[in-house]
Amino acid sequence: MQLARRCLWCLLVVSLLPGLASPAGADPADVDAEIQYLAELIRGDPSSRQAEIREQLVWSGIQDERVYDPIRDEIMQNYRDAAEATSSQLSWLVEILALSGMDAYRADLRTVAAGAASAGLRDRARQALLTLDLQAERNPVLSAGLAEAPPG
Repeated sequence: MQLARRCLWCLLVVSLLPGLASPAGADPADVDAEIQYLAELIRGDPSSRQAEIREQLVWSGIQDERVYDPIRDEIMQNYRDAAEATSSQLSWLVEILALSGMDAYRADLRTVAAGAASAGLRDRARQALLTLDLQAERNPVLSAGLAEAPPG
């Protein structure tokens, strides 16, 4: 019962993220709480919820360092590690970092693309640079549009 309640709570919170992406569309305290929740979710054990987390970030337009700086730090501390498990997790984190659309992370993604121990991680970082460009255009539109969108 406790797990079911927690899952329902998580689904509710995740479903609210797009509506809270813009401070103009919600109380700033609520936005801060949701950003903190998302940051903790990503830092936790996100392996079972990767698709859900990715989908929320793609469509929410969230651009907040509190979410993305810890991801960048994790990537930069470990990208030279050749272990398969590490490369797999870092590949996912590189993809999430690109969803920020924030130019502040471009140099980090280039560093990983040039110097990662894993060829797969280098490839993912190169792809992430393209995603970063796309999300840089989309995120402001998404977050502005969501503030004005009708409920539901």
